[in-house]
Amino acid sequence: MKTLEEYQEAVLRTASVRHSVAMEMAISSLGLTGEAGEFADMVKKHIGHGHELDREKAVKELGDVLWYVARLATLIGSSLEEVATENDLKLRKRYPNGFSQEASKARVDVEGAAQVYSSEGQLIAVVKKARVYTEGANGHFQDLAAEAMERGMRESIPAGYELRYDHHNEPYLAPKR
Repeated sequence: MKTLEEYQEAVLRTASVRHSVAMEMAISSLGLTGEAGEFADMVKKHIGHGHELDREKAVKELGDVLWYVARLATLIGSSLEEVATENDLKLRKRYPNGFSQEASKARVDVEGAAQVYSSEGQLIAVVKKARVYTEGANGHFQDLAAEAMERGMRESIPAGYELRYDHHNEPYLAPKR
């Protein structure tokens, strides 16, 4: 097997086609969960119980996970290549400079998020769903609305913004009216 496309085609040879697409998706989703659980159990026993990690068995379990991912991709009319490409694009947007805890918290890849950069190209804030996340003195991104609430200090709200509350009484920052 040379490509993801060839693998996905090979999966069709062993896939069940006895049920509706919805039922096949449900069965495959449960299969994916089960196989991922088997792999996780191997890791748990390795880390928590001191077992040797059987690489050959681990590769086979990951292959089972991949089988179900390929099957589900086919059922939704996608390809493994598209799934991998879209995931790569999402992660490149979320972590433009590689993984960091700050970027993980800022989640700039979610719908409605906007990045604010300094004139030097440094990410200085992320506006996400009416909240503003900015880099604090400790180098970590902070939710300024939560920070303002926790400290009770309206001084932490940036100029041009005000603290408002949504219908769940959650605070958020919004441009001043």
